[in-house]
Amino acid sequence: MIKKIIICCAILFAPVFCYSKTLKDVSKWRDIRTNTVYGYGIVVGLDGQGDKDKTSATLSDTPITNTKNQASVLVSINLKSGYTTGKEVDVDVSSIGTAKSLKNGYLLPTPLKGLDGVVYAIAKGNIVINDKPLNGSIFNGAIIEKEAPNNLSTSNMRELIMNDNSISTNINVFNLIKNKFKEEINIDLINENVFRIKNIGNKESYVLWSEIELLPIENEDNLIIFDKKNGNIGISGNPTLKQGFYLVRDKTVKVETKSGPDKIIEIFKSLRLLGASKDELLDFLKMLELNQSINGSVKII
Repeated sequence: MIKKIIICCAILFAPVFCYSKTLKDVSKWRDIRTNTVYGYGIVVGLDGQGDKDKTSATLSDTPITNTKNQASVLVSINLKSGYTTGKEVDVDVSSIGTAKSLKNGYLLPTPLKGLDGVVYAIAKGNIVINDKPLNGSIFNGAIIEKEAPNNLSTSNMRELIMNDNSISTNINVFNLIKNKFKEEINIDLINENVFRIKNIGNKESYVLWSEIELLPIENEDNLIIFDKKNGNIGISGNPTLKQGFYLVRDKTVKVETKSGPDKIIEIFKSLRLLGASKDELLDFLKMLELNQSINGSVKII
C-alpha cells in the first residue's frame, strides 16, 4: 500500500517506512564491539606488478627470488564477539610497498594479531581487487583460531543503545521492554537513547539478553519528517498532535483539538511566516517529542 505524503513548502520527501521487526534491528549493546586484528603479509604471483624494492623480502621467512612478482601488504579482518573457532571470515588486503597492482595475487598464510599480541586468525587465499588496484579482499579468507574475549553471557547488567535519536520512539521502546520483562529486569533511562538493564530474575543472563533482542517492535509509519538543512517538513502516514498550548519563538500556539497532518502542516507554515528559524522549528519538534505530544515519531534528515 502506497502511503500519501503531505509536503510542506514544495519540498519532496521520499516516503519513509520502517521494516524493523525486532529490537535487535533498531539497537545495539554497548559492550558488543568489533575488534580489528591485523598482520603483515606477502602476496605472490603478481607477474611483474609487485614491489620494486626489497620491502617484501624483509617480511618473508623464505628466500625471495624476484620481488617484482611479490608485494608487502597489510592484512586485516573485523573480529566480532561471538565468532567461534573455525569460522571463516572475509579479509581486507592493502599494499604497503611500491607494487602497481595486487591483481591475480595470492596471499601467503598470514597470522592476524590483536593489540594484546595474540593470534586470533590465519589469513590466506586469492585476492579479488576492489575499486583500486592496490586494495583487495579474500572471501572467507581467514579462519578464526581464537575467539575474542566475551563475558556477555555472565554479565547481569548491560546498556542498550537505540540507533534512532527520536525521543518519542525510544520512550515507547523503553516502556515496551519494561512492561514485557517487568518481573525479570530493572531498567533505567540513562539518556534519550541509552537504557541500562539489570537482570534481577532467575533466568540465565544470556537467555534474557537473547529474548530482549528478539522482542517484536511495531512498524512506525506515522512520521513527521524534518529537513534540518532548510527547515522544511513532510508528513508520512497519520501522525497527530495532542490538544494543548505550545510555546515557540515567544509565541503561544494553541491546538484546540487533536490535530492531524493537515493541521500540523498549517502550524509549521504559520511559524515560518512568523519568522521562526529552522533551529527554532527543530527545538519545537524536540519539545513535542519530549512531552510526548506527538502520536507518531520525528525523523530528522
